[in-house]
Amino acid sequence: MFHVHKPPKLWKLLLIVNFLFSFLVPFIQYCVFDVGFYTVSCLLV
Repeated sequence: MFHVHKPPKLWKLLLIVNFLFSFLVPFIQYCVFDVGFYTVSCLLV
């Protein structure tokens, strides 16, 4: 068997962090925009 010396746990962790970050950033931006828009609407009304 040919063994490649790579840390698989670190690679998986990095992949998971990258996936979560790419998922959470637009979600947070949307939430901030939504809450900000709602607050402005309430203040105007």
